[in-house]
Amino acid sequence: MQKKLNITDEYIYKILRLRSIDNDPQILEETYMPIYVIPGLKEKHLEGSIYDYITNELGFKIQSAHISIKGDEANSNDKLYLNLTESDFIIELEKICYLENGKIFEYSKTHHRYDVFKFNTVLVNNI
Repeated sequence: MQKKLNITDEYIYKILRLRSIDNDPQILEETYMPIYVIPGLKEKHLEGSIYDYITNELGFKIQSAHISIKGDEANSNDKLYLNLTESDFIIELEKICYLENGKIFEYSKTHHRYDVFKFNTVLVNNI
């Protein structure tokens, strides 16, 4: 985690969240954040939007996110919380997020049920 967050011996938050739509579990999220970068995070922020807390309460500006997407076998937590079978797989998004000051504030892996995952993007040419 030190390499992913570019830290040495700082404390970090480890956040596990299950996201559901209409009580149907769809995403299992594991997030790590350095406490010194994102201070004062509380359970109430986890129940809402962490990004809202970062931008509106802390006043930080989010610069970018580097995201990698791959398919993988479902692990035991995926099977338990996402109601998957032995033969099911997940779509994993690995993400590193940066603030405007260049600090990494988040490393996360989200496991999405394959049957409800959809990826959309818009590419813009700024040349």
